[in-house]
Amino acid sequence: LYVTPNVQDFEEGWLDEGLAHVAEELLFYRESKLSPRSNINLPALQASQQTVNAFNEDMGSNAGRYQSYLLKPSENSPFNTNDSLETRGATWDLLRYLADRKATSASASDAPTWQALVSTARTGVTNLKAVFGNDLEARVRDWNISHYTDDFVSSVPTELTQSSWNFHSIYPQVTSGKVYPLKVDPLSSATGNHTLIGGAAAYYRFSIPAGSTANLTLTTQGPVAARVIRVR
Repeated sequence: LYVTPNVQDFEEGWLDEGLAHVAEELLFYRESKLSPRSNINLPALQASQQTVNAFNEDMGSNAGRYQSYLLKPSENSPFNTNDSLETRGATWDLLRYLADRKATSASASDAPTWQALVSTARTGVTNLKAVFGNDLEARVRDWNISHYTDDFVSSVPTELTQSSWNFHSIYPQVTSGKVYPLKVDPLSSATGNHTLIGGAAAYYRFSIPAGSTANLTLTTQGPVAARVIRVR
C-alpha cells in the first residue's frame, strides 16, 4: 500500500497466505543451503543436522498443510475463500509449482516472480495470470495431476511433476500414516457421485482384466466444466 502506486485493495486472502508460506519456504532454502528445483527427498533432508533443523523449523508446517490438502483434494482448492490449513497448503504448493514451471533453468532465481506477485495493484487470479500466463486454468489442471504422478509415475512430461520436492519420498517417513497421503478412491462398475469445488480434483484407481474393455462416463450438474484425465 505504501510503496506500490495505485493500490486500492489488499491481496485476496488465499493468495496472501500462500505467499506468506512461500516466504517460510524461502527461509528454509537459505538455512538449509538447498535450492528449489532440486527434487528434495528424505535423504537430502537427513544429510545433516542443519537440513533437519531447517525443515523442522521452516518447512514442516508447509508440509503439514499440504498433507491436509492431499487428504481431501475434492473438498479443497487453492482458490478457496476460507482461511483453512488445507487452502493454505494447496495455495503454497500451487505457487511453488507455478514458479518452478516458469523458471528458465534449475538455477534461475525466483525473486522476480515473487516480486511481481507482491509489488502490484493486481489481486487474486488476475495477479496470477499476469505473472504466470493466461493459460492458468491449464496449469492448474496439470498441477492437480502432478499430485499423483510426481515421483510415482514414470516417463511423464515435466509439467506433470513438482521439481522442487519429492513428497513421495518424504511423507511415508514423516507422517503418522507412513504413506503418501493423497486420497485415491477405488472405482467400481457402480455409478457414483462426487462433489468438487472450483479448482479441486478427485482421484480414482481402477483396473481392467486383460482382453476386456470399460466405459467411463462423466456427467455434471449445471453449467460447470469438468475433465477426466487418465493416467496409465
